[in-house]
Amino acid sequence: MPNKQNYELSIVNGTQERVYSGIVVLLVGLYLFSTNEIFLYILICDFFVKIYISSEISPISIISTFLVNMMNLKDRPTDALAKIFASHVGLTLLIVALLTELSNETKIAFLMLVPFAIWKLLDVTREFCFACRFYEFLKRKNIEVESL
Repeated sequence: MPNKQNYELSIVNGTQERVYSGIVVLLVGLYLFSTNEIFLYILICDFFVKIYISSEISPISIISTFLVNMMNLKDRPTDALAKIFASHVGLTLLIVALLTELSNETKIAFLMLVPFAIWKLLDVTREFCFACRFYEFLKRKNIEVESL
């Protein structure tokens, strides 16, 4: 992924991001109903590829872009840095959930992933991204997130 300076004034397709979130909700739901860690591994690998390599080769991004194009959905410009921050938050939650699952603490993993799924569902249905709003709050307070 290009460095942060390339994204300072950049925007992404918010519609594609919402479809991406819908696929994430589906995969988290599959994990919650099956407790099969493979869904967490898929999500973690995809988030990692999307954040640190390129969203152009992220399988879920490819699928969501295909669906947006196939359904001929309208492009909705969205702040790229807010979405990158949200992806980091999501990746962190997924990694911690997987570690708790591997420690046989499935209930704790569920307690982390149910709110995550609800947040993603709100992103899909209401265009309300919790991590994006938190990023915007930090930005308004002149707090710059450097670890991304």
